[in-house]
Amino acid sequence: MNKDTTQEIFILFISAVIIYFTGSYVAAINDISSIFDGIVTMILFFTMFPFAIYLLMIMSKVYKSFSSLRRI
Repeated sequence: MNKDTTQEIFILFISAVIIYFTGSYVAAINDISSIFDGIVTMILFFTMFPFAIYLLMIMSKVYKSFSSLRRI
């Protein structure tokens, strides 16, 4: 793996961990009643964008590597 792919996997992992913990917190609260609840909710939704982008980038690299192996 080159440096770019390692960095993409690291960012994907960090954003997945953030989504997991903030998502479980948001699912546990009934409503957004404090500024902390609002900040956690904003972090959850803002983290979804990098997660989706890096997931698509890694999946396209995996698809390209498997399609190049299929041609052999």
